[in-house]
Amino acid sequence: TLPDVYWREFLVMSSAMIRARSSDAETNYDADAIESSEPLEWILDFVGPEVPRQIRTKTISKFDDIEDCEGQQIRQQQQQRPQLLMNYHASFLHEVILQFLKSAPQAENRTEQIRQFWDGFVLFNPGLGHPNLEKQWKPTIEFLFSTGKPILFTAHSELDAERDASVLEELLAK
Repeated sequence: TLPDVYWREFLVMSSAMIRARSSDAETNYDADAIESSEPLEWILDFVGPEVPRQIRTKTISKFDDIEDCEGQQIRQQQQQRPQLLMNYHASFLHEVILQFLKSAPQAENRTEQIRQFWDGFVLFNPGLGHPNLEKQWKPTIEFLFSTGKPILFTAHSELDAERDASVLEELLAK
Protein backbone atom coordinates (compact mmCIF):
# COMPACT_ATOMS: atom_id res chain seq x y z
CA THR A 1 0.00 0.00 0.00
CA LEU A 2 1.03 3.63 -0.31
CA PRO A 3 2.74 5.37 2.61
CA ASP A 4 0.44 7.32 4.97
CA VAL A 5 1.80 10.67 3.79
CA TYR A 6 0.23 10.09 0.34
CA TRP A 7 -3.17 9.29 1.84
CA ARG A 8 -2.93 12.38 4.06
CA GLU A 9 -2.28 14.47 0.95
CA PHE A 10 -5.36 12.87 -0.62
CA LEU A 11 -7.42 14.07 2.36
CA VAL A 12 -6.01 17.59 2.11
CA MET A 13 -6.66 17.81 -1.64
CA SER A 14 -10.14 16.26 -1.54
CA SER A 15 -11.21 18.60 1.27
CA ALA A 16 -9.93 21.61 -0.65
CA MET A 17 -11.74 20.50 -3.82
CA ILE A 18 -15.02 19.99 -1.98
CA ARG A 19 -14.76 23.39 -0.29
CA ALA A 20 -13.97 25.05 -3.63
CA ARG A 21 -16.85 23.31 -5.38
CA SER A 22 -19.28 24.07 -2.55
CA SER A 23 -18.68 27.79 -3.04
CA ASP A 24 -19.62 27.49 -6.72
CA ALA A 25 -23.36 28.14 -7.13
CA GLU A 26 -23.43 25.90 -10.21
CA THR A 27 -22.69 22.68 -8.29
CA ASN A 28 -24.98 20.31 -6.46
CA TYR A 29 -22.86 20.33 -3.29
CA ASP A 30 -24.52 21.55 -0.13
CA ALA A 31 -22.16 24.06 1.48
CA ASP A 32 -24.01 23.87 4.80
CA ALA A 33 -23.45 20.12 4.95
CA ILE A 34 -19.76 20.54 4.20
CA GLU A 35 -19.30 23.20 6.86
CA SER A 36 -21.32 21.25 9.44
CA SER A 37 -19.79 19.52 12.42
CA GLU A 38 -19.95 16.22 10.59
CA PRO A 39 -16.46 15.17 9.51
CA LEU A 40 -15.86 14.17 5.91
CA GLU A 41 -15.06 10.47 5.76
CA TRP A 42 -13.74 8.53 2.80
CA ILE A 43 -13.97 4.76 2.87
CA LEU A 44 -11.87 2.65 0.51
CA ASP A 45 -12.25 -1.11 0.41
CA PHE A 46 -9.29 -2.91 -1.11
CA VAL A 47 -10.52 -6.31 -2.22
CA GLY A 48 -8.61 -8.97 -4.11
CA PRO A 49 -6.62 -12.16 -3.80
CA GLU A 50 -3.34 -10.21 -3.74
CA VAL A 51 -4.34 -7.70 -1.03
CA PRO A 52 -1.94 -8.01 1.94
CA ARG A 53 -3.44 -10.40 4.49
CA GLN A 54 -1.70 -8.82 7.49
CA ILE A 55 -3.68 -5.56 7.21
CA ARG A 56 -7.41 -5.49 8.03
CA THR A 57 -8.37 -1.86 8.62
CA LYS A 58 -6.45 1.39 8.78
CA THR A 59 -7.67 4.92 9.54
CA ILE A 60 -5.73 8.01 8.50
CA SER A 61 -6.52 11.56 9.53
CA LYS A 62 -5.18 14.75 8.01
CA PHE A 63 -3.38 15.44 11.29
CA ASP A 64 -2.01 12.03 12.29
CA ASP A 65 1.54 13.37 12.14
CA ILE A 66 0.93 16.37 14.46
CA GLU A 67 2.50 16.12 17.92
CA ASP A 68 -0.18 16.05 20.61
CA CYS A 69 1.22 19.15 22.34
CA GLU A 70 -2.19 20.55 23.23
CA GLY A 71 -3.75 17.27 24.36
CA GLN A 72 -7.54 17.12 24.26
CA GLN A 73 -7.91 20.18 21.99
CA ILE A 74 -5.97 18.48 19.17
CA ARG A 75 -7.99 15.26 19.58
CA GLN A 76 -11.26 17.21 19.35
CA GLN A 77 -10.05 19.02 16.23
CA GLN A 78 -8.99 15.71 14.69
CA GLN A 79 -12.48 14.31 15.14
CA GLN A 80 -13.81 17.16 13.00
CA ARG A 81 -11.25 16.68 10.22
CA PRO A 82 -11.49 14.50 7.14
CA GLN A 83 -10.58 10.88 7.68
CA LEU A 84 -9.81 8.01 5.40
CA LEU A 85 -10.86 4.52 6.46
CA MET A 86 -9.22 1.74 4.47
CA ASN A 87 -10.49 -1.82 4.72
CA TYR A 88 -8.46 -4.70 3.30
CA HIS A 89 -10.04 -7.97 2.14
CA ALA A 90 -7.68 -10.65 0.79
CA SER A 91 -10.30 -12.40 -1.35
CA PHE A 92 -12.50 -11.85 -4.37
CA LEU A 93 -15.37 -9.37 -4.04
CA HIS A 94 -18.01 -12.06 -4.47
CA GLU A 95 -16.50 -13.87 -1.44
CA VAL A 96 -16.66 -10.65 0.63
CA ILE A 97 -20.30 -10.22 -0.40
CA LEU A 98 -21.10 -13.80 0.67
CA GLN A 99 -19.60 -13.02 4.09
CA PHE A 100 -21.83 -9.92 4.36
CA LEU A 101 -24.91 -11.94 3.41
CA LYS A 102 -24.08 -14.66 5.95
CA SER A 103 -23.56 -12.08 8.70
CA ALA A 104 -27.22 -10.95 8.54
CA PRO A 105 -29.20 -13.51 6.52
CA GLN A 106 -32.58 -12.34 7.84
CA ALA A 107 -32.18 -8.65 6.92
CA GLU A 108 -34.64 -7.34 4.38
CA ASN A 109 -33.31 -6.19 1.00
CA ARG A 110 -29.79 -7.25 2.04
CA THR A 111 -28.73 -7.92 -1.56
CA GLU A 112 -29.94 -4.49 -2.69
CA GLN A 113 -28.17 -2.84 0.26
CA ILE A 114 -24.92 -4.49 -0.81
CA ARG A 115 -25.40 -3.30 -4.40
CA GLN A 116 -25.74 0.27 -3.13
CA PHE A 117 -22.90 0.05 -0.60
CA TRP A 118 -20.10 1.18 -2.95
CA ASP A 119 -20.15 4.25 -5.23
CA GLY A 120 -17.89 2.73 -7.86
CA PHE A 121 -15.19 0.17 -8.48
CA VAL A 122 -11.57 0.18 -9.64
CA LEU A 123 -9.94 -3.06 -10.71
CA PHE A 124 -6.16 -2.76 -10.83
CA ASN A 125 -4.72 -5.21 -13.36
CA PRO A 126 -7.25 -7.95 -12.57
CA GLY A 127 -6.24 -10.31 -15.38
CA LEU A 128 -9.86 -11.10 -16.25
CA GLY A 129 -8.81 -12.69 -19.53
CA HIS A 130 -5.89 -14.67 -18.17
CA PRO A 131 -6.59 -18.38 -18.74
CA ASN A 132 -5.89 -19.23 -15.07
CA LEU A 133 -8.05 -16.41 -13.64
CA GLU A 134 -11.03 -15.97 -15.96
CA LYS A 135 -13.40 -18.37 -14.15
CA GLN A 136 -12.48 -16.97 -10.72
CA TRP A 137 -13.46 -13.43 -11.73
CA LYS A 138 -16.81 -14.25 -13.35
CA PRO A 139 -19.05 -13.99 -10.20
CA THR A 140 -17.39 -10.70 -9.20
CA ILE A 141 -17.77 -9.17 -12.66
CA GLU A 142 -21.42 -10.24 -12.85
CA PHE A 143 -22.03 -8.55 -9.49
CA LEU A 144 -20.26 -5.37 -10.61
CA PHE A 145 -22.40 -5.18 -13.75
CA SER A 146 -25.56 -5.69 -11.66
CA THR A 147 -24.81 -2.60 -9.55
CA GLY A 148 -24.98 -0.14 -12.44
CA LYS A 149 -22.07 1.73 -10.83
CA PRO A 150 -18.99 3.05 -12.66
CA ILE A 151 -16.17 0.54 -13.13
CA LEU A 152 -12.58 1.43 -14.05
CA PHE A 153 -10.15 -1.25 -15.22
CA THR A 154 -6.38 -1.06 -15.59
CA ALA A 155 -4.10 -3.62 -17.27
CA HIS A 156 -0.45 -4.65 -17.17
CA SER A 157 -0.06 -4.50 -20.94
CA GLU A 158 -1.90 -4.07 -24.21
CA LEU A 159 -2.29 -7.86 -24.49
CA ASP A 160 -3.70 -8.01 -20.95
CA ALA A 161 -6.16 -5.20 -21.78
CA GLU A 162 -7.29 -6.94 -24.98
CA ARG A 163 -7.90 -10.23 -23.15
CA ASP A 164 -9.82 -8.44 -20.39
CA ALA A 165 -11.92 -6.52 -22.93
CA SER A 166 -12.78 -9.76 -24.72
CA VAL A 167 -14.05 -11.34 -21.47
CA LEU A 168 -16.06 -8.22 -20.63
CA GLU A 169 -17.63 -8.11 -24.10
CA GLU A 170 -18.67 -11.78 -23.77
CA LEU A 171 -20.25 -11.16 -20.36
CA LEU A 172 -22.06 -8.04 -21.58
CA ALA A 173 -23.43 -9.91 -24.61
CA LYS A 174 -25.25 -12.42 -22.37
